[in-house]
Amino acid sequence: MSHAPIDGCKLRFECPMRWDSLERIGKEDGVRFCGQCQSAVHWADSEEAAVALGQQGKCVALGFLENVILGDLSVGPIWPVKLTTAEAEAGLWGLLIGDAVGVPYEFHPPSALPALEAIDMVPPKGFSRAHMGVPPGTWSDDGAQALALLDTLLAKGDVDLPHFAGNLRSWLHEGRFAVNRSVFDVGRQTSTAINRLMAGIPPEKAGPSGEQDNGNGSLMRVFPVLMAPWRNAAALVDAAVRQSRVTHGHPRSHVACAMYCLWVEGLPRFGSAGSWAIAEDLMRSGAFAHDVGLSEEEIEFVLDPTWRSKATGSGYVVDTLWSARIALEETADFASCIRQSRSGTTRIRRPPWRALRRVCSTGSKASRRLGVTHYAGATFLTH
Repeated sequence: MSHAPIDGCKLRFECPMRWDSLERIGKEDGVRFCGQCQSAVHWADSEEAAVALGQQGKCVALGFLENVILGDLSVGPIWPVKLTTAEAEAGLWGLLIGDAVGVPYEFHPPSALPALEAIDMVPPKGFSRAHMGVPPGTWSDDGAQALALLDTLLAKGDVDLPHFAGNLRSWLHEGRFAVNRSVFDVGRQTSTAINRLMAGIPPEKAGPSGEQDNGNGSLMRVFPVLMAPWRNAAALVDAAVRQSRVTHGHPRSHVACAMYCLWVEGLPRFGSAGSWAIAEDLMRSGAFAHDVGLSEEEIEFVLDPTWRSKATGSGYVVDTLWSARIALEETADFASCIRQSRSGTTRIRRPPWRALRRVCSTGSKASRRLGVTHYAGATFLTH
């Protein structure tokens, strides 16, 4: 392991290539492609710039040195490579509990919902609940698919697409990962994708990819990706995108899953607004988008700040992401967060129930109840 002349930093890997020999990427002279490492290399003309790039998991060229050094700078990424055990448990419980609380209220307009304080796992007497006959505490297709993804990560140590696709087939056709093996709901795109898998379409191509195919299914289940260790932000984003491809093939869904993971990963350290800003800066970096294969046009669309005033809590993937952020930032505890997401109060005109399930996952310094924090409420996304 090589040492870089920056206090507290060192190179995980020193590349033998020379900056002048690297191929330029686009019009920017400050980013070049290394064929040996198959990675973009970013020019740093100061120690501060090098540290900032290293925090983002990017390969750097230390241009402020007399003899320029290229490599992977170890300065501790902005996003931890793995959540703590407590944060991971809080997030998973937050996802499943929030999902289960939301099941009886699904498909109801805000005007037909009980008073905010009356929303609970068991609806108040006289409320015409959705999914009659489903026992209280039962999670939906979202919770089941999240468990299917977690099972793949535990079994394979990665988002192994054939394994995950097999888990989705087993869930739909055998009830695996569902409470009492009872599957009572499945989204249109997910159903289409599983039928395509059954017909022999490869998992990475099974997800419908039209612009109209941007429901929130792959976003709803993505949290377990945050429970696994990843080398850097690019690897985390790659895992989030790969799990989405199986059922949701449009790049808009991929951008939403990537942004969600970067945002939630930083919640314990930076809070919602701070983590969102850090993740947004990284996502809007053209070089990072190039590295991870995300559409810059779709990134701009998903991160357009006007979504904050337009979010309605619908099942559209972009609406879901923004509704989750709003509900998290406008409440102070887990119960309030999921109740607001269900009721459609404040700026959310329709219940962003499932959109909230994801953010809750990271946990915070706040007091905990059953291991679930306010941030565990962010793991609920809207439906």
